[in-house]
Amino acid sequence: MNVLAIGDIHGRRNWETLRFEDYDKVIFAGDYVDSYHVDEAEITDVFTAILALKRNDPDRFVLLLGNHDVHYRYFPEYPCSGFRPAAQSVWSRLFRDNEDLFQAAWQYRKYLFTHAGVSERWARKHGIAPSSDLFNSMLSHRDGRDILFECGALRGGAPSALSGIVWADQRETYRDFYPGLHQVVGHTPQPFIRRVGDEDGSVTYIDVLERTTAFWEKVLA
Repeated sequence: MNVLAIGDIHGRRNWETLRFEDYDKVIFAGDYVDSYHVDEAEITDVFTAILALKRNDPDRFVLLLGNHDVHYRYFPEYPCSGFRPAAQSVWSRLFRDNEDLFQAAWQYRKYLFTHAGVSERWARKHGIAPSSDLFNSMLSHRDGRDILFECGALRGGAPSALSGIVWADQRETYRDFYPGLHQVVGHTPQPFIRRVGDEDGSVTYIDVLERTTAFWEKVLA
């Protein structure tokens, strides 16, 4: 399976020249909206184009939810910095009208894709054995969402909180990634795509589009 993963979009267009037909799966890591540089109309245009890709080819494209997405999808819950009040009604409607297009995670064997990643401490705190099936099922009820969208102390949450899969900071995952999985995540901006870990477990950070045009590609056996 030839897989392409695209880091946080935030209204950017430097992914649009990709030849999607060359890949079996194309995974957007989330954070389609909010930006300190791109205006609301442009963000809406780019977001709408991504929704159309998924609608037209649902088996090829995977749209993950990021922390900047859930505060519109579930507004007024799960607040996040960078919130655009003037765009809230439009973006909330787009997320809610297209709810079936989004998921919390995607997995192929030992490869797990989420917006921010899974730390072992967070998983053990909640008694979770990470999997895309579990995380996607947790989206359907409030208690599950509260766990998935937990914001840890490193990202402004309560002192005792540990970040869930849309908030986990690199400082929470690069030494404490969940064993036995190879994770691919966005969320924490990077100067280039980087991987930590070994053959038994790893995290690859792909939130690079603010600084460079680069994407994660791998043939998964």
